[in-house]
Amino acid sequence: MSSYLDTKPQLPTAFFADNDIIAVSCMRALKEHGYRLPDDISFVGFDDMPLSYVVSPKLTTIQVPKEAFGQRAVTRLSEKIKGKDDISLKISVNPTLVIRDSSKQLI
Repeated sequence: MSSYLDTKPQLPTAFFADNDIIAVSCMRALKEHGYRLPDDISFVGFDDMPLSYVVSPKLTTIQVPKEAFGQRAVTRLSEKIKGKDDISLKISVNPTLVIRDSSKQLI
């Protein structure tokens, strides 16, 4: 991100990162290049990792039920091993937006 910012690109007003680690790394590079967060650029991560609320500004993020995913995955794997699983499933979850300081809030 830092190398990219050295080229002085035209940036969007907001970024959504694949995960909180990437978001925090990009936020750091932007701050090092003089951008003010969230005044110049807003950020949203994904995972709601503990680091998302200890960085400055605190990272707005998407919280997903990781423990429930893990439990479901172990159950499905166990069923497959025992030969009890002969169907495909599509599982959807309702993630939660955790609004913190890295994004401007819309009214």
